[in-house]
Parts: sequence; structure tokens; C-alpha cells
Amino acid sequence: MANFNLNELLKKAENNDSDAMLELAEAYKKGKNVERNINQSVYWYTRCAMIGNVVAQRNLGKAYFLGNGISQDYSKAIIWLTKATEKGDLESKNFLGICYRDGYGVLVDLIFAFKCFKEAAEAGYAPAQNNLGLCYDYGYGVDKNSEEAVKWYQMAANADYAPAQYNLAICCETGNGVDYDYDAAVAWYKKAADQGYAKAQCSLANSYYYGIGVKQDYEEAFKYYKLAADQGYAPAQNNVGYCYKHGEGVKKDYRAASSWFKLASNQNNASALKNLGLCYEFGQGVEKNIEKAKEYYMLAYNLGNEEAKEYLDKLNGVETKSEWGEL
Repeated sequence: MANFNLNELLKKAENNDSDAMLELAEAYKKGKNVERNINQSVYWYTRCAMIGNVVAQRNLGKAYFLGNGISQDYSKAIIWLTKATEKGDLESKNFLGICYRDGYGVLVDLIFAFKCFKEAAEAGYAPAQNNLGLCYDYGYGVDKNSEEAVKWYQMAANADYAPAQYNLAICCETGNGVDYDYDAAVAWYKKAADQGYAKAQCSLANSYYYGIGVKQDYEEAFKYYKLAADQGYAPAQNNVGYCYKHGEGVKKDYRAASSWFKLASNQNNASALKNLGLCYEFGQGVEKNIEKAKEYYMLAYNLGNEEAKEYLDKLNGVETKSEWGEL
């Protein structure tokens, strides 16, 4: 800011000017006009939160929840999010619902989580509408109701909230709470994918790969797999590897395939572990190593991949098999 004056802000903040405190906290957090200093940021958020500023209470709660620059502390997160929630802050109420749904810093209380999501959702907060949809979809604190889930996903999706667009797409694709509609599923996947939502990018890629709701197009499939993979999404990393291995949508490259399988394997993706085992068994992109192949097959099997166990058994002398693998 052109009119940023550190000394003047400090003077106002020391006199409990909440706006000055917030500006200092944000400046130190982002390193904007001052040297980045997370400790100073937390200090000023705390000072501001203690005099009742709801924005500071929310941001302090989120900082403790996420461990952004400070030690993660769910108990402190709950304290500050609760204070902000009591002042009617919708984002904090949604965050608090997540804490009670998943047991972060508190005992799981699905009924209270549902209450938090419902209040924030009815006030128009899109992330809470999506979470309320999940409650109805999976029976978190309320009886399952697929139609009601779709209703809340739709509200949040219409507000351009990518996770809700993704969840609505799944409902359209699977006929959950709504008639089967592959065209609508692809359209919602596309909206979420265009916002950079990795799960939607991978699902949209699947649509192009298999020709579900769109004309089959391996190049488009690879494009969206790669976008999701570059964000670290393990299923997409495995699928990028598969495309490289088979030359689908991209030039065949065993070395690139094995590299992507390794990235996904590092996140314990069972299909990738199995596919990496195939690479080592057949020497594709890596030096052939039967012991390593067995090791990866076993890891994949331990994560529930039954095909990997068959491969392992065959390697141990039962019979030969195909070198291909699976997407």
C-alpha cells in the first residue's frame, strides 16, 4: 500500500485499534511492506482476537487448525473458532462443523456438526452448503437423503463452489438423488476442473478416456490427468504414468511412466504400486529387478489391490502374464 506507515500502524495497534492490528497481522503474514514474520502475525491476530474482533478470531482459529507458520493446535483452533461462531461468522461456523465431524480437537459429534453446517448453509455460505450435502449424502448427523444432498450441492455449485460442482457431477454420473445424466456430469466436472479442482480434473479426464458423456479423446484425457497430477493428486499421477506407458494421448515413454508411477506410489496409491512393480518386472523405464517387482506387488496387495497378489503369485512360478497393467 502506498500509504503504509509501519510506525503509525504500530502506534495505533498498541492503542488497541483493531483495524491497525489486522493490517499488521496480514502484513507480517504475507510479507507485504514488511519482512515476513509469522510470529508477529500471530501476535497481532491474538491481540486483536482478545478484544473481540471476529475476523482476527476466525483467522487465528484457522491458523491453529492448519498449522500455518505455527504449531498445529486443534484445541486452540476450537476455542477461537467457537468465539467467532458465537458472533455469527459463517466461515468459522463451517470450520467448527468440520472439527466436530472429523474429531479435530474435540470428540466427534455429528449432530452438532450437522447443526453448524445447516445454520451456515441456510445463511447462504457455499462451503457449508456443500458440507450439508455431504451430511445428507452419507448420513452424518441426519438420516441419509440423496435428494436433499443434491439440493444443497446444487445451491453451492450454482455459487461456483468447485467441490460442490464435483459432488453434483458424481450424483449426475451415478444417479444418486437425481436421474442419470452423463452430459450434466461432464458439464459440472468441467466447471470444477476449470477452477483447478484436481479431483474434478481427474474425473473429467476419465470421461474423455472412456468416452462417457463425451467423445473418447485420449489427448484431452491426458491433458486433464496431467493438470491434476501436477497438483500432486495421486490417482491422476498414476493415470499419467499409464498414458505414457501405453502412448495414449501422449508419445510412449517408459521412463516418464515409471517416474509418474513412483510419484503416486509415494502416496501409497495401490494401482501405482502395482504398475511400478510391472515396470521393474519387465524393465520398462527402470532397470529390471524382480525382487523390487515383488516388493511393489506386495505393497499394492497390502493396500487392497488383488491383481497385484495374482502377479506376485505368478512371479513365484505359477504362470506368465501380460505386461500391461491398468489405469
